[in-house]
Amino acid sequence: MGKVEGQGESWHGHVTAVTVATEFRRQKLAKKLMNMLEDMSDKM
Repeated sequence: MGKVEGQGESWHGHVTAVTVATEFRRQKLAKKLMNMLEDMSDKM
């Protein structure tokens, strides 16, 4: 769960929680997702 705040060039995001299903844990999926989100936000 997360949100984006601000307008135009002055915006930022917050990620409150990332949940991974039990059978997919210990694969660093949450870390990979957060890295992807950070990379995408840097390009915006």
